[in-house]
Amino acid sequence: RIGVPALRLLALFQAPLTVAIVSLHTLRGAGETRFPMWVTLIGGFGIRLPLAYLGGIVLNGGLIGAWIGMCGDMLFRAVVLFARYLHGGWVHKSV
Repeated sequence: RIGVPALRLLALFQAPLTVAIVSLHTLRGAGETRFPMWVTLIGGFGIRLPLAYLGGIVLNGGLIGAWIGMCGDMLFRAVVLFARYLHGGWVHKSV
């Protein structure tokens, strides 16, 4: 019973997760590896963990509060990585 609302929340973020995964691997496949690495580190340690701690423990949100941190990270990665893809600077990288 506790996991059902969390899974419903996660279902809303499947599109940003897909955009983040495809953008990440597109950039990495094109030779752009450092930028995706930094986005992943910043998203995980700078967004996911603090938001999960804040929502899950500080604000007593429990599982849903913690998963909000994960969803925030997915949204951040999707926006930043897709913006980098659209920017096109990765086209000039040599592999």
